[in-house]
Amino acid sequence: MSTVTVGLTQLPNHTDTGANAARILGAIAQWGARGVDLVVFPECALTGFSARHGDATPETIRAHVDAIERAAITQGLAVVLPSARLDGDEAINSGWWLGAGLERSRFDKTGLTESERLYFTAPESPGVRVVEVGGARFGVLICREVDDDPERYLGDDPPDVVLWPGYWGWDAEDGWDPEVGGAYALTRRLERPLLQATFSRNEGTTHRGAGPHGLSVVVGRGNELARRGPWGEDAGIEVTLTRRGGSWDVLESAAVAPIGWGTSAGAEGGNKGRGAEVVRGSA
Repeated sequence: MSTVTVGLTQLPNHTDTGANAARILGAIAQWGARGVDLVVFPECALTGFSARHGDATPETIRAHVDAIERAAITQGLAVVLPSARLDGDEAINSGWWLGAGLERSRFDKTGLTESERLYFTAPESPGVRVVEVGGARFGVLICREVDDDPERYLGDDPPDVVLWPGYWGWDAEDGWDPEVGGAYALTRRLERPLLQATFSRNEGTTHRGAGPHGLSVVVGRGNELARRGPWGEDAGIEVTLTRRGGSWDVLESAAVAPIGWGTSAGAEGGNKGRGAEVVRGSA
């Protein structure tokens, strides 16, 4: 039985790029200690999701991305690293696939909301949206792009698993109702698992009011909700995917406490079972 393990990382939205990079490095160290194959961070996790992008200069972003890539390679895992970036006078909502076994490649968010178009520019191309990790093809949809036709970003050959980094404001009472449409119906349409990483909260100098409060979701290929992250707390969700009969699905998921996300020292002495409440999937 083939399996791939994904670490979904729920952390604060902050515009201090250096502090964000330290948290990301700490999370990578912790996920590496747990032996995951792929780590996913929220939308613009490196720079923070904000209308202000002073820290998103090419030089600053390159230095942080290089350091994060080195850490991922050292830990033997791949990373989905969303970030804003500046291209001249234009701010792009972007990100990278990088780490062990991957050639660094970039994706750009082209499905912007009207409010996002006030401070982000949408490139013509969505960039590299599908890569292979551990034998599974992973595709990325950024936040509200889940409301569009997925073929617009992922092409005509759907990936095995859809990753969903976002700045997504779930309410505490929200359920998972496939009849609503949009994100709720995506897995039913594609028959693929959907794995989300959103922010735990807005923090510090984001200059934003209402926004995310965590509750990242793990949805199986049958469109059943397998797990949610906690409300308003930094947290991880470890998702084990398995392939049976040619299709990938959620085998099990586990809640993971953020032991060392404030420092690149990370989770020294971490182990696969520590602090994990495991829920088996339907695969």
